[in-house]
Amino acid sequence: SLHTHVKYQLVEKLENWLTSTTAKSMINGYEIDGQALFTFNAEPK
Repeated sequence: SLHTHVKYQLVEKLENWLTSTTAKSMINGYEIDGQALFTFNAEPK
């Protein structure tokens, strides 16, 4: 394996969370003065 130090299970868990509906709601809801700063556009594999 090329990158034996990488904790693949944790990477997969983070990816699953980042593409979840919870993360989508948090990302799309992040605003300053009513202006959205980010737009969720991740697609799960």
